[in-house]
Parts: sequence; structure tokens; C-alpha cells
Amino acid sequence: PLAQPRHVAQALMRTAEDLGAPGKDNQFGAGKVQVLDAAMRLFHLVTASDQTPSIGSSFNIAFDGEAGDFYAALWSLGQGESPTPVGSIDLATPFWILNVSALDGTGHDDMPITLPNDPGLIGTEVFVQSIEDNSGGTLGAYLFSVVENLKVKP
Repeated sequence: PLAQPRHVAQALMRTAEDLGAPGKDNQFGAGKVQVLDAAMRLFHLVTASDQTPSIGSSFNIAFDGEAGDFYAALWSLGQGESPTPVGSIDLATPFWILNVSALDGTGHDDMPITLPNDPGLIGTEVFVQSIEDNSGGTLGAYLFSVVENLKVKP
């Protein structure tokens, strides 16, 4: 219920079965829709309160999923496909751990971020993705969020 249209679109495109020429193309688009795989990407969400933060500004990154589940938030300066011990994430290597925590009783956690006041960060894109350990929960699997894209502005 917290998924925004951009989350749904990304989930559909990232999980589509590629047809024809590799990648998105004019004949097949992103490929054949894999509804279950796309839906699984929406059970655990990462959402930034500001997708275009300014240097020196503060904002929150919200994590939502099943109450009490642990998650690991990862970040990278690029997108790609990188294997982890529990499945592949959509971040390029190298990627770094941003946070490891548990979702509260409502299935939510907020992480405050303050960007350094460094002009060298202007124009930098940062990609955030999270993995929720729901292996003992309702879905019985590790859940991978869609990627949240942040672009630093002046």
C-alpha cells in the first residue's frame, strides 16, 4: 500500500523477462511481465523523503516491510547486478552497508541523513536498496526492495 507509481514501474521493469535483443528495446520494451517477482519487490520498500537533496541538507530514508524483520540497507554510486549470499541486488559494486536494523512493531524504520556541505557532491547520484530477512515471516524469503535513486543538488 505504500508503493508509489515509480516503485511499481521499477519493479515491473527490473523483474521483466528479457525478450529479443538484450535490454529494453522498441519491439519488446522491458520484456515479459513477471507479476509475482514484481510484487515481491514491493513488500519491502525504501523511500527517501527527498530524492534531490541539497548539500548540507537533512532528510529521512524510510524502510517499510513486515513488523520486527531485520533489514540491511545498502548504497552504491551505480546500478548493476551484484550477488550477495542471499540473492542478487540491483546495485553496482562496490556497494556499502548504510544501516542494519529491525523494523518496528508497525513495520517501519526511519534513518535520518545529513549530507556534508561539500560542493564536490553536487550532481552525485546515490542508489539505495534494502534486503529484508523475512525468511521466518509471512513470505518466508529474503525480500529485495526496488532501488531508490538520489541526486545531490546545490
